[in-house]
Parts: sequence; structure tokens; C-alpha cells
Amino acid sequence: MSVPANLICQSNYINSANASLKQGDFERAAELYEKASAHCGESNKVKQNTAVLLAAQGHLDEALEQITESIKDDSDNASAYFNRAIIQVKQKDFVSAISDFKKALALGEQSANKLERQAHNLKKQSEEKQLDALISQAEVETSNQQYDKALQYYEEALLLRPAEPQLVFAKANVGLLQKNPFVSIEALESLIPTRLTDAQKLEVTLVKAYSLARINKMHEAVRLLENTIHTNRTADQRPRELLSYYYLILSKYQKAINVIKGRNDENPNVLVVAGNAALQLKNFSLAARYYHKVRSLDPDNLHAALGLAMCLSHEHNNTEAIQLIDSLAASHPDNHDVWNIKGIIHKDVGLYYKNNYRDQRANSFFVTSAAAFLTAQEINKHMKAVYESNRALALFFQNKKQTAQKIWSANKELSSQNNLALYHASQKDFKNSYNKLDSLYDDYWAKHNKKNNILDYNRGLARSRTSLNNNYKFLTNFSLNQDKPELAVVNPFVIEVKEELISSKHFEYSLSYSDKDCKEKVKRKRSKKKKRIKLFKRKKKKYNGDCPKF
Repeated sequence: MSVPANLICQSNYINSANASLKQGDFERAAELYEKASAHCGESNKVKQNTAVLLAAQGHLDEALEQITESIKDDSDNASAYFNRAIIQVKQKDFVSAISDFKKALALGEQSANKLERQAHNLKKQSEEKQLDALISQAEVETSNQQYDKALQYYEEALLLRPAEPQLVFAKANVGLLQKNPFVSIEALESLIPTRLTDAQKLEVTLVKAYSLARINKMHEAVRLLENTIHTNRTADQRPRELLSYYYLILSKYQKAINVIKGRNDENPNVLVVAGNAALQLKNFSLAARYYHKVRSLDPDNLHAALGLAMCLSHEHNNTEAIQLIDSLAASHPDNHDVWNIKGIIHKDVGLYYKNNYRDQRANSFFVTSAAAFLTAQEINKHMKAVYESNRALALFFQNKKQTAQKIWSANKELSSQNNLALYHASQKDFKNSYNKLDSLYDDYWAKHNKKNNILDYNRGLARSRTSLNNNYKFLTNFSLNQDKPELAVVNPFVIEVKEELISSKHFEYSLSYSDKDCKEKVKRKRSKKKKRIKLFKRKKKKYNGDCPKF
């Protein structure tokens, strides 16, 4: 591209200063910029490039002030916005940098730029640096737990780089942290599995499975994790740990144990999951081993302590069971689960003594049991129906059958209705008992599409008009809890923010073309010349304003 005639004189001071700056010779660059200012006039380009020099030397505040002044004089200069944005990035002011990169990008696209190649390069660089600034600011917002803002910056970055795996996964991870599974699932749907490495597939599967489970798509989550374990053959424990938890929630107790069996797992919550699964299977010795291991790793783990107390009670280690649960109630007086388990254990110990014809001893445990259920109810009023049903059972075993019957009649809990049917059996009203149990069984089948073994067992006894004895099964509401797993994600997609934007090579330099006389004025002594006879008059060379050469 030809240079217009009125710009034919290049300002070598400015351009040579730029070259020195790129080479890291700051002293020489400063000297040449001063000369350019002194001999070529105070141009806006000198201001801009001097700001670059100040920034490269680490004087960021001065650089920002100088380049902002230059923008006031020339608000359509794309390079100035670009350079100011780079300075702002170094100052961690990513929001301002993003705004300036956008201005540089918009101005760089205008056809009024003097050099097409320079304009194209500036546009490309502005887009890249804007992307870096968006990612950096998104990471800042994420670390500050401002997840909505972080998502906005990732969305904006994805407009520049649609379906970029690094950005997609980062967005999905923010959804995970924000506990917004829909964001994570939507983001991950855009990734193409065949283009991912095994490590990337694993992290994507974990985030997707975790998110699906949060929106009650547990079966889909389980299938994803099962496929990962069987096909990926990874040594990573996280898929198994998560799968074990989901198996427990789905009442697949043996699978919950098998998926982590034989592995030296040191995660207390996973071991609690296995212990709870074993307890549900009535394998009390196995459950106790898991709980003991948890307590060796985490002595204050309440879930393991409650599970262990239940194991001791079921194995009729009554003294140990009572000591443990009473100590937990004393140390956790505001925990309704503790008081509910205390009520259950005292009730079961009371039944043990009652079956051994020690009614007076048994009754004291039933009284304590009823009081514990009442305390649990007062702590958590949302669970009133559950704990009231349990309390009625403790009253029933105290021979306060009419009181228990009134509570169960007014209570719609499945356990209450089952126990009410058994109350009818205790009064030898077997027809009423059977009809209620049969109706409960049919309703359960309709809702869950599976049989309820306890209801089926009890209705069989009622049909055969069996007198109430220890064969009938009363229902007690209890829950063995474990912490929900917190998924620790390893980001296998490296988001590369370009090297620190402060080296002088990252800035956009303004080349200077000037029609001014930039020649340095130097006084020279005139030398005496011998007079010569002039045969003809020589033509005087016309000075064309060339700048000094380097």
C-alpha cells in the first residue's frame, strides 16, 4: 500500500524508539521519545508510545494516566484503547479491560485505518485479549462466589469461541458450584464425546451424573457411572463413591457395598454409606466394621456413631447401645435424629426385657422412649407425624393402647396405618386388620410398582387370624443419614490465558508518519572556503524535510 505524499517523511525518532522498546532497551527508547517530542512536536503518538514504555517499566498508574489523556485527544484510535486495556489487565481491572478491548475491536474493523494489515492484526489481537480478560474476570467472580456474574462472562466468552470445550466445562463447573444442575447439563450437552480424552470424559461424566441426580434423574446418573466404571477402567475412586451413594438412595443395598468392596477407601462418608447399606441388609457385624473404621478416621462423625448404636442394639449389646445413644443425646441436644434414634433404641431394649418377662424394667425404657420421641417432635415440627407415630408405639407397649390407637387413627403415615391394623389384631378384630393391611399393600404397589414385604407378611398373619405376638411386625420410622457427596472436580481442560500482558511486545505500537520537519537543529561552524573561479552556477539542493537517519 503506497504512503500518501504528505506523509512521506517518516519520524525515525518514534519508530527507532519503538524498536528499542521492543528490544527491552528502555533507556534508549525514553531518550528517543524525548527527542521526538522536542523536534517533531508533541504528537499524540508520542504520548501513546511513552505510555507503553511506562507500562513496560512497571509504572502502571502513570501509563494509564498518560494513555487516557491521549484518548481524550484522539477518541477514535483503536491502538490506544487496546494498549489501555492491556494495562488494565495487569492491574486486574478485567471489567474495564473488556470494555476497552471491545472498543478496540470495533474501531479496528473500520475501514478508515491507515494500514489494512495493521487493522486486521489489531482486530485479531483485540478478540484474543478480550477472551483472556473475560476468562480471568469469570474466574475472579467464581472465586468470590458470584456465580451469576461468572456465568455472564463465560457466556460472553462463548460468543467469541462457540462450543470451546474449555469454556463449556468451566461454565458447567460454575453450574455445579451454584447448585444449578440445569446450567451444567445444558452446557455439557454441546460437547462431542469422541473429541475428548479419557480424562476429560471422566470429569464430564462426573459433573453430568451429579447434575442429573440433583433433578431426580437418578437412574440416568447411575447408568452413566456404571458405563464409566466398566468401559474406562479408571483407578479414580470418585465414580465408585458417587455410584455407591446413588445405589443406597435407590435401596440397592448390596450393590452399594459391592461397588466399593475390596478397595482401600479412606473417605469417611463413603464408608458411612456402606455401613448404612449393610445395616439395611441386617448384616450388623459388617455394618459395625464400617462404622468403626469411620470413627477411626473421623472420631466426631455423628452418622457413624448413630449407626453403630443401632448395630449394638440389634445385637442386644444393650448396655453399650444405651450408653452410646445417651451420650450422643447429651452432646447433641438439638439434633432431632439423635433423639429419634434414642427413642428407637430405648424402645427396642424395653422389648428385650419385656420378652424376658421383666415388665417393670421394660416399662422404664418405654417411658424414656416416648419422652425421646416427643423431644424429637418438638425440635423438628415438620416431622411431627413421623415422630408422633413412633411415640404412639412406645405408649402401646406401656399398655396405653387406647391413646396409641387415637394417635394412629389421626395419622396418615404408612407406619401409623400399619400399626393401627396391628392394634386391631391385638383386639382380635382380624377382619378389620386384614382389610386395612390389604388396602395399604395395594396402594403401595400402585405408587412404587413393587411389593412391601412387611405389609405382605402382616396381612398373611391377619388372614390366618393369628393372635398378636412377636410374629407381627410393627413399623418404626427412622433414617440413617450420610452427608451428600461433594463432587471434587479436576478441570482437565486447561484454559490458557496468554502470558502476562505486560511485556512490551504485547502492545500495539503507533508508527509515525509526519509531514513536519523532524530534523534536529544543530549549529555548525562554517569552514572558510577558498574562493574559486565559478565557471558556471551550481544548482542549490532543495531541502525536502527528511528526518535524521539511524
